Amino acid sequence: MTGSIVIRDYCGADTAALLGLVLELQAYEGQWYDRVRPASDMGLWYVEDLLAQCAKDQGAILIAERDGQVVGYAVVYVGLSTSGSRDEVEYRYGRIGDLCVTETSRGAGIGNLLLAECEARTRAAGVEWLTIRHDANNTRPARLYEKLGFRTVQVVREKKLD
Repeated sequence: MTGSIVIRDYCGADTAALLGLVLELQAYEGQWYDRVRPASDMGLWYVEDLLAQCAKDQGAILIAERDGQVVGYAVVYVGLSTSGSRDEVEYRYGRIGDLCVTETSRGAGIGNLLLAECEARTRAAGVEWLTIRHDANNTRPARLYEKLGFRTVQVVREKKLD
């Protein structure tokens, strides 16, 4: 699994590959979270929604390519703020929305490279806080995020009411 890995901005020619990764991410996350939309419900509308959200929140869809093949993606937003929050001081922050590496490419450092680019773009925007979330039962990304310096700040607990 060696090869040249490039992280670059999404372009329209990536749509089919991106959509394939979105389907893979939905199926993967569905293992831990029963409210993830089934992959069969996903479509071009999702990519269009990502692009609209990127336009609104100063975001970018990043593509990871190895030897000319798309093997991962991440979405980073750098124009977010706590403005309007009643219980926090106002500050700007970035957020990593989606992060996916194909199953066959996991463990090759591609997630690290995508996260590093997300951090670089957040810093370049003059923003000092970057957030990411994942399902608590999905421990593989938790280990990666902790290794890269992300720490748990808040925990959300839920209870299903019958």
